[in-house]
Amino acid sequence: MLLGVHPVWVFFFYALNLTYQFFIHTEIVGKLPKWVEYIFDTPSNHRAHHGTNREYIDKNFGGVIILFDRLFGTYVEEDTVNNPVKYGAVGEPSYDNIFHLKFDVFIRMWKQFFKVKGFKNKVGAFFRPPSATSHEN
Repeated sequence: MLLGVHPVWVFFFYALNLTYQFFIHTEIVGKLPKWVEYIFDTPSNHRAHHGTNREYIDKNFGGVIILFDRLFGTYVEEDTVNNPVKYGAVGEPSYDNIFHLKFDVFIRMWKQFFKVKGFKNKVGAFFRPPSATSHEN
């Protein structure tokens, strides 16, 4: 027992949370009833979180409930008609190919590593944001 919580309960709630995260990462489910959308992080709310559109960046951080986003002004509603979500990383190409999705970022980091000069810049190729290392020679 760690801090008074039996490991069985820790793993149970971890599995429950993973199941919920699987549910909110889908495009199959549209909008849910308004009261659910207001309180919980739903697939619609979470799609906006993953958007690279200007309106969606740094929004909808809630993993289970969305109330704090509403409270702190980081909530935005998904607009599927006028502004559909574009997925990806800001400034990076978007792919539907699973191999590009998983490995291109590492290929770009290694290319940057060999391109830049100096130990600090080489380490930065792996730990700095892409925009911070892309202009260094």
